[in-house]
Amino acid sequence: MACADTAGDPAVRAKMQLLAEDAQQGKLWAWGWGSVLSVSAAGQLTLAALVDDEDFRIDRLVGGGTSVVGVLAVIVTHPRAMRASRKLGTCPSAEEVDLAIEQVAAEERFARAWYQHVLGAAFNLGAGLYLGLAHEHWVSGSLQAVLGTVSSEAMIFTRPHRLADFAIAPMISSVGSGYGLRSYGVTVSIRL
Repeated sequence: MACADTAGDPAVRAKMQLLAEDAQQGKLWAWGWGSVLSVSAAGQLTLAALVDDEDFRIDRLVGGGTSVVGVLAVIVTHPRAMRASRKLGTCPSAEEVDLAIEQVAAEERFARAWYQHVLGAAFNLGAGLYLGLAHEHWVSGSLQAVLGTVSSEAMIFTRPHRLADFAIAPMISSVGSGYGLRSYGVTVSIRL
């Protein structure tokens, strides 16, 4: 299929639009969480360096360290849709678009899987237990565990996942005068 034929195909255009929108949401998610966690890490580590109270310093170092791990998680796991949308360019084949959607959907399902919740909770519980067991900072350790887990859950739940929620095989169908995306009995219409 020639480039003009592919670009004119409404199904391909609709899929490309979905990828582009998912990429934009991924960019907002990555920059938003990366910024929040970077400010948290910088603030806590700066406080640790400026304050003479040893107990306060330990709490801030652990909190800052967990925020740094969060920043690294955002960098390493940034949404695939951001890369896929750029990689496809302006004239991909229908097969390339379908493959990109399948890969993005698989990555989105992985990023929101049950074990991601367990991993986030276990990491933050470990940081809280470290503060409690090693330094007898049970209050700050409990806060670290709870607030860190809430933060990791918020990261998971706000991560873009629209393509993961949709069935891939019979994805685009005719809906009135446009095209729609079918998933679990729900159709999202895209007017052309």
